Amino acid sequence: MYRKSTPVRSLLLALAMAATQHAHAAKATEEEMARSALESELRSTDPAVIRRALDEAHAHLRSQVAQRTQDVVGATVVFARGMTATDLEKWAQRHRLELSRVEAKVPVGDDGRVVTMSVGARDLLLLDGSVSERLQKASGSQQYRMMRMADRVEGEEKDRLLEAAHARAVMYFKVEVIGQLKAIEALLKEPDVAAVLLDQSGTKVQSYRAHQAFIAQVRKNAPAPIKGRRLEDGPPPGVAVEVNT
Repeated sequence: MYRKSTPVRSLLLALAMAATQHAHAAKATEEEMARSALESELRSTDPAVIRRALDEAHAHLRSQVAQRTQDVVGATVVFARGMTATDLEKWAQRHRLELSRVEAKVPVGDDGRVVTMSVGARDLLLLDGSVSERLQKASGSQQYRMMRMADRVEGEEKDRLLEAAHARAVMYFKVEVIGQLKAIEALLKEPDVAAVLLDQSGTKVQSYRAHQAFIAQVRKNAPAPIKGRRLEDGPPPGVAVEVNT
């Protein structure tokens, strides 16, 4: 079912190992962050429960293809490794998928903790530029807000916020996508994909189309494109950010 060398099998093995090991003082690894994304989505840390849930979800997805090949559906995809903004753009283009939500993780501290950043359809559709540029701008905006939040707290919380705010290696581990059912089913063959969970209610597609209509109206009335800024571009002109280290 899972080939020995695939990241998916490695992730499932890591789940089994993590269930019996104690936490150690170290920065969260890419594999641990991928495991965290999978456990969060399936709401379980039990490897047996996770394997069973994946088998059932993937079997259901395959069963739908013969009847609804061309249907446009929504799905949640969890990766077995971290994806950069550029990776994610190429991946979505290759499979002809639209990104409706993305979730990134940044390791902070030396106790295995992570900060999770989620960017929804409204931000992804509102910003200008390519997919990777919009992802960088959206995550950069959240990191800028973390800098501001750090001014209002002290101690470990402040340190973690500042570390996440200044992180350059923002990796994406979970996305929600919109696309043809056949294209989404094909993701099961991708070695870097750990889970593909079909939205059976149809609400993801409805919500995304509503966001598209709203943003189209905003753009129609906007005097200029909403460009946004990447974190590395620094704050907008006239805005000063003081960071106490």
